Amino acid sequence: MPTVYFLQTHKNPGQIQRLVRRIKAECRNAIVLIYHHKARIRLDPHIFNGLEQVHVNEVQEAERATFSLVMPFLNALDWLFDRDVPFDWIVMLSGQCYPARSLI
Repeated sequence: MPTVYFLQTHKNPGQIQRLVRRIKAECRNAIVLIYHHKARIRLDPHIFNGLEQVHVNEVQEAERATFSLVMPFLNALDWLFDRDVPFDWIVMLSGQCYPARSLI
């Protein structure tokens, strides 16, 4: 079963694209769910063209130290369960994370 990579992002679309491409290069069957806070900067989903199982969702509201930071993760779980997506693991990352070694 695939691993789900849950990314909670708010800036640097190029950096997000680099992270997603690295994940997909090493884990082809991975599912990448991006929940992007669009108030800071827009994330064009077309930068992920050609990559399968990459899904971008925009978040309206996200404030530090509030439950609004937890809601995207719960919404991602709902998204997975509503579609009966099988998975073994969920890896939570920020848009500024980047693997220091191989993912596999």
